[in-house]
Amino acid sequence: MRNRVVTGTERTAKRGRPAATLQPVKKKSWKSPKGAWIGKVEIVGDIVNFDTSHLWDALR
Repeated sequence: MRNRVVTGTERTAKRGRPAATLQPVKKKSWKSPKGAWIGKVEIVGDIVNFDTSHLWDALR
């Protein structure tokens, strides 16, 4: 059986009455996450070399 592409709307009937309607999926446009936090978040301090050793008992 070959795959076929449905370009329109199809209706499925059961005993002559419409049971389901199949439609193509409506795709949302893709948005890049780049710049999503601009103006919403402020970075305070050093986030690259942040020392968390005081939070762990195993390191003492």
